[in-house]
Amino acid sequence: MPQLLRSLPRLIPRLRGPCISRHHAVSIATSSGMGRSSARRKAAGASMAAVTTLLARFAHALPSCIVFDLDYTLWPFWCEMYTAADSPSLYPDVPAILDGLRARGVLLALASRTPTPHVANAFIDKLDLRHRFCSVQLIPAADGFDQHSAQKDKAHLPNIQRETGLPYSSLLFFDDERGNVQKVAALGVTSILVSTSTGVSLQSLEEGLQEFADRQLAACESLRCQAGHPQEAGTFCYVAVSIYPRNCHCVKNTCEPGSVTSNCFICERAWLAVQAARAADSQLLLCALAASSAGYGIYATKPECLADGEPAEEDVRVDAAGVDPSTYPEPTFPATACPARARATGNEQRSDCPFQQSGLKRWDDPSTWGGNVPSPSSTITLPKGVKVLMGACMLQKGATYRQIIIPAGSELIFADEDMALDVGSIVVNGALRAGGPSCRLASRLTLTFHSLSGIDTFNMALWVGPGGTLDLHGKLFYPTWTRLSQTAAAGANSLKVKDAVQGWEQGQQVVITTTIWKDEQDNQNEVVTIDSVSADRRTIYLASPLKYDHYGGSEYQAEVGLLSRYILVQGDAAAERNQKGPHIRVEGTARIRGVQTFRAGQINTIGAYPFHWHMAGDASGQMATDNSIYRSFYRCVTIHATNNLLVQNNVAFDDGVEEYNTIDGNLAAFVHVIGKPAAGYDQGGQTFGASGSLAQPSDAAASGFYISNPNNRVTSNAASGGYSGFIYPVVPKPTGLSRNVKISPAMRPMLRFDGNTAHSSGYMWCAGCIYFGGRLTEDPKNGNKMYYNSGRHEFDTRDASGKQAFIRVTNTKVFLCMVGHMSWGQRFEVEGYQAFDMVRGATLFGQGLLKNAYINVQSGNTRRGFPGRLSDYHPIAGFQWYDTRTMTVIKDVTFANYVWQPQLGFYRMSVFYGMTHSDEYKPMGMSSTKNITLKNVDYKAIARVDERQTGSSRMANWLDYDGSSIQSKPPAIVGSWPAWWNVGPGCQYNNDWNVWTCPWRQGQEVGRVELRIPGLTIAPDTGKAVPPTPANIIGYVAVFGYRGAEARKMDITRNEGVTGITGDSGWYFHFYGGAPKYQEVWLSQLPVGTHIIYASRFPSGTQFDINRNFKWFKGLNRKVNQVSSLNQVVSGDGLSYFFDGQHLFVKLVDPGNTETKDIDFCRDGVCVRGSRSYSLHYAIKATSLTCSGSLCGVADKWDDIPDALPGTPPILTDPIKQRLPPISNACTDDQPTDGSTCAQKKKWGACGTKWIAEAGWCAATCGRCKGAVTPPPDTQPRCKDVAPPGGPSCKQQKARGKCGSKVIKSKGYCKVTCKRC
Repeated sequence: MPQLLRSLPRLIPRLRGPCISRHHAVSIATSSGMGRSSARRKAAGASMAAVTTLLARFAHALPSCIVFDLDYTLWPFWCEMYTAADSPSLYPDVPAILDGLRARGVLLALASRTPTPHVANAFIDKLDLRHRFCSVQLIPAADGFDQHSAQKDKAHLPNIQRETGLPYSSLLFFDDERGNVQKVAALGVTSILVSTSTGVSLQSLEEGLQEFADRQLAACESLRCQAGHPQEAGTFCYVAVSIYPRNCHCVKNTCEPGSVTSNCFICERAWLAVQAARAADSQLLLCALAASSAGYGIYATKPECLADGEPAEEDVRVDAAGVDPSTYPEPTFPATACPARARATGNEQRSDCPFQQSGLKRWDDPSTWGGNVPSPSSTITLPKGVKVLMGACMLQKGATYRQIIIPAGSELIFADEDMALDVGSIVVNGALRAGGPSCRLASRLTLTFHSLSGIDTFNMALWVGPGGTLDLHGKLFYPTWTRLSQTAAAGANSLKVKDAVQGWEQGQQVVITTTIWKDEQDNQNEVVTIDSVSADRRTIYLASPLKYDHYGGSEYQAEVGLLSRYILVQGDAAAERNQKGPHIRVEGTARIRGVQTFRAGQINTIGAYPFHWHMAGDASGQMATDNSIYRSFYRCVTIHATNNLLVQNNVAFDDGVEEYNTIDGNLAAFVHVIGKPAAGYDQGGQTFGASGSLAQPSDAAASGFYISNPNNRVTSNAASGGYSGFIYPVVPKPTGLSRNVKISPAMRPMLRFDGNTAHSSGYMWCAGCIYFGGRLTEDPKNGNKMYYNSGRHEFDTRDASGKQAFIRVTNTKVFLCMVGHMSWGQRFEVEGYQAFDMVRGATLFGQGLLKNAYINVQSGNTRRGFPGRLSDYHPIAGFQWYDTRTMTVIKDVTFANYVWQPQLGFYRMSVFYGMTHSDEYKPMGMSSTKNITLKNVDYKAIARVDERQTGSSRMANWLDYDGSSIQSKPPAIVGSWPAWWNVGPGCQYNNDWNVWTCPWRQGQEVGRVELRIPGLTIAPDTGKAVPPTPANIIGYVAVFGYRGAEARKMDITRNEGVTGITGDSGWYFHFYGGAPKYQEVWLSQLPVGTHIIYASRFPSGTQFDINRNFKWFKGLNRKVNQVSSLNQVVSGDGLSYFFDGQHLFVKLVDPGNTETKDIDFCRDGVCVRGSRSYSLHYAIKATSLTCSGSLCGVADKWDDIPDALPGTPPILTDPIKQRLPPISNACTDDQPTDGSTCAQKKKWGACGTKWIAEAGWCAATCGRCKGAVTPPPDTQPRCKDVAPPGGPSCKQQKARGKCGSKVIKSKGYCKVTCKRC
């Protein structure tokens, strides 16, 4: 169920799932013998230590999932020989093996054919096995020897593979039948035959793990080396798919068809980094990628990959270091005593106390029950229409009350005195009251729930049915949490805090959160006891000293949360063993304040959470405030199909229809995922399906706050630890019981996200401390089974009217994260943002604004454990420019403390960092900055583009609107390292950054074309991309006018896409194989008002047929006609071409139409120009070329690159005012697509036709212009050299003394050469 708050999690130690504690191994008891071999089965089994030692040996190559047969594999009998009433047992080694594998995070599955599946199911439940297995495949057979029913290779294993999404090669299978083993092995599954005398034993497990490891290594190594060089498709390498716990996979060096999330040719990262050495030693790369030194997280072997981390997988423990959560103290509470203690002083400001009303019936009065007080061992139902008062001395001493039912119209009211009630279940259809909205209890009330025979564990709850009312109002302690005002050092006996803590008292327990990065590796969350509080309430004295430092500097501070409350709802000690405690379930009305839960929730039991509003509808007036959730077994506060609930000031915290709830001022800490955390080596993430061991698949990414519908208020909350602090998954449709509600949660507006903080998370994968991503869905073809994918998914946010809207994230603070804010798109605005101690300051995909931000890579917290070892992290950067499909504006942002670290090589930090690994995905103009402040930043660390032979490296760029990001004054275009970006006077190359910076001149923008030559080039997203090896370089693109060693050019590969600077610098395309017979130049990004002068070489005498074609607006298609001079092309409108016998020239122009209206992304005077999606192109056909290939031969010439065009446009001082406005601001005639003209439409009286107006056609002709913006005049006219037609060049005219001739002067020829500008 998409949960709205996924956990106010565990504040505290031990919350499971979004709010959960870590997995503890639960042993499976071996019961008395059954069947033939009781003596053998009573033998002592393998110890847990022996299993742990064995698994540590194979930690580098553990299977993802192990599949077991049942009969004579896990248990020593055929289950058809027994009845469901019998008592089963397991082989001796099995309990420890299952526990050890689960503790390692290995998925387990069952695959059995049996004629008595009901018996097998009964035995599975009796042995408490079901929840340990992610998939249980019990398929009926006619008898134990039936060979005609579903076979394991045809049914069981395919079902398991489909449910887990794991490849067969990652599975290990155990069975006692040789035929099954052979058939399953044929699928590619490592399959082991076990002896019926021992079943699965430590010895057979070792055999299986060894064979699995050998097969994995052999497969990867042999395949990787087959092609000879890692850059060739078909080879393999290892990558780290998760950092903690560290895990490595063998991946294929290829480009799978599909989406942008594919990590194409990942093994090339290492090859590209060291290819320069190949000329000296061609064997350098043979079967050894040298990737760790290259720093790209690519490894030749799995042991190398595992060893290059902190820690290696065999060293990983859930609590690798620091505080052992099992040592956290339990809450203390007073036992019931008579006479009862009342703590009220008489000074309390309260009224309408339920326990003070008249007419109450006493619990211990026989008349209340019609003669006899009911026995605690019975199910007690209150009399109808009666209000019953329960006091401490009214309870039977030492008794556990089986079940209390409060019928509609009746009330059970607790007295205000210290009281402890032991109970199995409470059902509220009437009302249960402990205090009231204006009357908080002054005394302590403890409700301890026990699992009792005859009562289903799920009913071990305080269950408020429809129409029922629950009022729990414990003493107010305010605030419920605060922050340190100064650092608390290890050994300190006191805490200085920011807020005066009113009411906090001696003996209460508080938690101080960690201020290191990876709290799962080194748990420094401490639970301590208050000894006293200072008179000003801002110093807390502790009963014992702190073990660790907790930072409280100016940048950020550890949270200090109060765990203790006067009302305690808890599970007994037995709940700890099976991790199933009580839950408070509200289907009616509840107001819960000042309550602590301890050992509550039921692991992997959907619907059993400490606090759970279930399908309650409109919950206006209901609340969960100032509560504490401590050691939860499954989440904290879950909101399910409930709206308008207030969740506020809780310490510690779910499909997608919940809206208008307020989640304010809550603290969630030390949150754990269930099983292995979601990971993956690319943006695709990892997919999990619901299973017995993962009831809610998104628990693989458990977070402090998990919110499946943005249309809620989330304010002033704090999250410490977890997979992320805050996760908003993409939920296309409601799930669970709300699946028929007609909304799309992923399209709902963000009601409010403001003032939240998150830290110490995001290190298990590349998800941020605040993460907008992942996807939660149901499969209606598979019984509505739920699936969660952790990877790249976008929000299509809409407002109430259905128009596109932005998600606004305001006033947030993040620290100690892999990435601070991370959103995959589509439209986000992040303002008032602070980030400290980050690998990546922020990541925004789609249209993204980052404004009024402060990003500091190095705080004063010297013991933060950041960044630790750098292996497999992205290089540290304030912001990374992405390589495709983003539009990013960064404005009014300060970056601090980025230093030049040349000694770190690849791992050195920078403020701005270009993504450079892909040749399929290459950036167009996607990024703009303005008013950037650099504080304590080394100049050499401002920018970084890694020089790699990829399109994304060659074409990295951004627009600096005021020069502030590069510390220069005029606005600038920042381009990558190829000289192609050196387009004119004033351009400078920075060797440390590997970039060119050029003054931004009038008429210039960053533009992009996709040049398509059938049979030669490859379009993106087709799954056919090729690696950027020398064999796939097909030519270059060059600036006009520079040749030979001075050529300003850039290689182009078969993968389509060329990005550069528009204007008159010229784009000359040179193909090594000759001239293209036919090509299409798609104008992906050519802002209206700009142009590109395209040129390419052709044989003398070539004839052309050229057209400018619209994909969707056929009526706008135009013929491109031949003219007699280049000057006519340059001064033309994009519908002419010139061929001088060597070069074809075409002025590429996007005339604009309805598709280009409002496509720019602009914020506060800073813009990213929009792009088309393959909707406009120039089709250039060389009609006279008749060769058989895509290219026809052309002789190379020294002057293959054309002469420069004359004139240099002026430098912009204000890009917004001086550049041409986007088409959306101009009033022009967009021509209809039916072939007629606007003039004809007006003549025919069609201007008033509705469809013409709605399409935006003929606005000028039909007089529909409103407030049109006129382009500013060119205050600095362009000065060009134009030679007289048919005559000598300008240089020759000057040499001959012709500059002063009447013809030259009157016609304006040769202005530059003759110095008449």
